[in-house]
Amino acid sequence: MVFGTIILGTNVITAAQTNVVVEARRSADSSVVASYTMGSNPSASNFYSLRIIVENGAPLSDPNASLAGDIVNIVVKDQTGDRDAKSFTVSDRGTIVEVDFGSLDSDGNGFRTCGRFNTSATPASTRIPCRRATA
Repeated sequence: MVFGTIILGTNVITAAQTNVVVEARRSADSSVVASYTMGSNPSASNFYSLRIIVENGAPLSDPNASLAGDIVNIVVKDQTGDRDAKSFTVSDRGTIVEVDFGSLDSDGNGFRTCGRFNTSATPASTRIPCRRATA
């Protein structure tokens, strides 16, 4: 599974922005092997969550499956088209990997700058996690 947060420019993407979709695409032909619409899984909160099917060996029994070590592109898109993308090496089955898009590290200290987004007036359901930036 691949999960993470999305920041496009200075906009933190939350579960409320259901126009934002994250896809895993094969590098070779751009076919979509996994997709997640923001807000489609309430337990994911303000994270995206992609379940990439991983099989043990070729030939693949599922056309959407990948092998560990395959390269896919994780793409963030909205109604205007593709907004961001990262290359990702598929991990072994059962592995959970965080891949974040964007960064709020406005002061360059290696940590997300969350204060202006996480104030006492910010509902807990829309706060973003503060951890080391991975942009």
